[in-house]
Amino acid sequence: MNLLPPRVAQHEKKMGTRLGSPAIQLLLLIIGSALFLINEILIKAVTDNPFIHGHLNDILIIWAFIPFLNLLLSLLPIFRTFRIVTLRSCLLLTLLIGIVWEYLLPLLATVGTSDPIDLVMYILGGATYWLLLKIIAAIPSKSR
Repeated sequence: MNLLPPRVAQHEKKMGTRLGSPAIQLLLLIIGSALFLINEILIKAVTDNPFIHGHLNDILIIWAFIPFLNLLLSLLPIFRTFRIVTLRSCLLLTLLIGIVWEYLLPLLATVGTSDPIDLVMYILGGATYWLLLKIIAAIPSKSR
């Protein structure tokens, strides 16, 4: 049973690749994690830019979280063919993450505060993750 939306399946057939393949998702996880760490360790140390300190990691963490989730889904038999690879699924997931992290968790814990700009950054992270996914998937492979 293929749970991928028909448009995704058609695109994958046309491109000769699987957008949700473990290899592509692992590459995206490495890219997202590396950029997050570079920002956290190196860039923040040399700048006082409020965007770099307050919001860039909200975008970059999504670049690591979605492929991590896709890799986990690939390990579960019931979700083996389900991936977060469409723009709609990326935006809905990041909206849900933002609502939980920025609004529900601060109600339960006293250590966090809600920031609506962070919610926008999570969604922007989902949209840019999707763009990065499309760019990487469009790179021709020697095996095709």
